[in-house]
Amino acid sequence: MNIAVENMSRPEYLDCIFLNIRSERLGFCFDSGHCNLFMPDVDLLSLYGEKLMALHLHDNDGADDWHSLPFSGNINWTDIANKLCRVPFKGSIALEIGNKKFEHIEKPDEFLNLAVKSAERVRDLCNSECQR
Repeated sequence: MNIAVENMSRPEYLDCIFLNIRSERLGFCFDSGHCNLFMPDVDLLSLYGEKLMALHLHDNDGADDWHSLPFSGNINWTDIANKLCRVPFKGSIALEIGNKKFEHIEKPDEFLNLAVKSAERVRDLCNSECQR
């Protein structure tokens, strides 16, 4: 069983964990929204990218943890895509989202279609950045 530690509000906790526990089963879960909110100036993907086991992607405005669709806040998705190209991650991407900023959409299938388009946009951006 693998355990992936997610970035929350204290990057020094990740340092402590990864410096003191050495295991191939211990990895990193990068959360884009938490990074933007709690530590926008810390390059977590460069620091812990070699340990990356999981991705939780969502967007926000850097002031509140929206868990909104990628590209609906102020996260620099091109920067994230570029950094993901440099890490040995081949796993799945989880959109960890709610409907913040999309409350006007009443039909679940309409929101799901937007989520799929958002995921495809992330995928396409990653593919584009990796081909550079």
